[in-house]
Amino acid sequence: MEISLRGKTALVTGASRGIGAAIAKSFAEAGAQVMLSSRKEDSLRAVAKEIDGETEVFAANTGDIEQGQACVDATMKRFGKIDILVNNAATNPYYGATLGVDSSRFDKTFQVNLKGPLFWSQAVFNASMQKRSRCNFEHRFGGRPSSRTRSWCLQFDESGDHSFDESTRV
Repeated sequence: MEISLRGKTALVTGASRGIGAAIAKSFAEAGAQVMLSSRKEDSLRAVAKEIDGETEVFAANTGDIEQGQACVDATMKRFGKIDILVNNAATNPYYGATLGVDSSRFDKTFQVNLKGPLFWSQAVFNASMQKRSRCNFEHRFGGRPSSRTRSWCLQFDESGDHSFDESTRV
């Protein structure tokens, strides 16, 4: 199945590697203009060089609301609109038993994985009142938390991610 995204503009977070880079490449191949965002500009530029299409890069930490707004503003300035937002960026700075997590790692997980997508989505919504699509890529492992595989805070974070998706469908 071939999908055309000609005339569409996509903003992809976490686009410097992995799934985010693959999404950005796929969108560009389908004809979209793509703003790639992640924390490391050099990694973003390397991915952009691999893309045959119209791209721009903007280094921003998804957990930083002001950087998110600046990225949205830069995307609007460069491309004039945002049709698709892919909230792909995520973090999991803690692996271990739930009762071992410290406050800073817990806060970082929620800042990047829950607050980030909410406020980036708000910024896109406020910047462009036209009809658009939003793809919120959820990082799910599925199943139940286990003391051996992952912490409760990641499971709780994913539940929040899912609830966010359900409550912001447009």
